[in-house]
Amino acid sequence: MDDSMDSVPDAKTGVELYSQLSRLWESAGMHARKWLSNVPDVLLSIPASDCATEVDLDSGELPPVKTLGVLWCPMDDVFKFQVNLPTKGIDHTKRSFLRKIATLFDPLGLLSPYTMRAKVLIQEMWASGVDGDEPVDRRLSWKATQWFDELSVLPTLHIPRCLRSTTIVKSITLHTFVDASQEAYGAACYTRHLYEDESVSCCLVACCTTPSCKHTAARTDGGCSRT
Repeated sequence: MDDSMDSVPDAKTGVELYSQLSRLWESAGMHARKWLSNVPDVLLSIPASDCATEVDLDSGELPPVKTLGVLWCPMDDVFKFQVNLPTKGIDHTKRSFLRKIATLFDPLGLLSPYTMRAKVLIQEMWASGVDGDEPVDRRLSWKATQWFDELSVLPTLHIPRCLRSTTIVKSITLHTFVDASQEAYGAACYTRHLYEDESVSCCLVACCTTPSCKHTAARTDGGCSRT
């Protein structure tokens, strides 16, 4: 069983969620462990043996945890990303570039504007016809170097987990936008909260991008040939 994350409106509901899920898993002969919350009152209601091993409430600090490829920092209640920078001087090949892209896991699509460029670049590498371990040409190598240089900036991103403020909510709406170009198409979903004081907040919930299918068609005696 992998880790899971959930959000509740208050500490009381958080404690009830722990109780309900614990009973549910126990009925199946399993035990839920490694609990963590950004509210210390919730953790005080959970046995220390069931909490994440790094939790030390006496220190006043809560440890960051990694789940589903994303680092959650409960003290600040933000998501962060950890990356492993490539070795300097490494040859830019299809295999090495694809391997590095695979290490950057972003299930909510929060990094889509950045990862989309890598997907388009790997598509260009395949279209160039080079072998998997053969260095790509200078133009593609320069693009890969530029992408890797920006990789070091990702850990500085702090993305709030909560999609709303603490003000009483009057209404909630979801807004989805889609668009496409010759290189890619994608969709982004935002939540819009209208509060009792008539203030408004909008936050990105998730997005998804995919490279466009590029091909050229040449008519031959046998019909249509695609590459």
